[in-house]
Amino acid sequence: MTKPTYTAIVQLANSEKSSIVFVPTRKHVIFTAVDLISYSKVDKEDEPAFHLRSADELKLFVDKIGEETLRTSLEHGVGYLHEGLSSLDQEVVL
Repeated sequence: MTKPTYTAIVQLANSEKSSIVFVPTRKHVIFTAVDLISYSKVDKEDEPAFHLRSADELKLFVDKIGEETLRTSLEHGVGYLHEGLSSLDQEVVL
């Protein structure tokens, strides 16, 4: 279901709106984030599809993230939340 989800997100991104995707488990959160980034790279190699802010603006917040996978996904414009994240990581994503 990630490809239809990616398509819907891209359509909303063209109108500069954010998207929230709910998945059943913590494991699915990471898989879905990585899949969305992969589809984005294939679709638009020169620019990230999900950035609503500039890379410089994001860098201020991304540098505070402790979890490596979350940090990488945020650099590509995809954030995620789950109960296993530290309170600082959750706050930065929110």
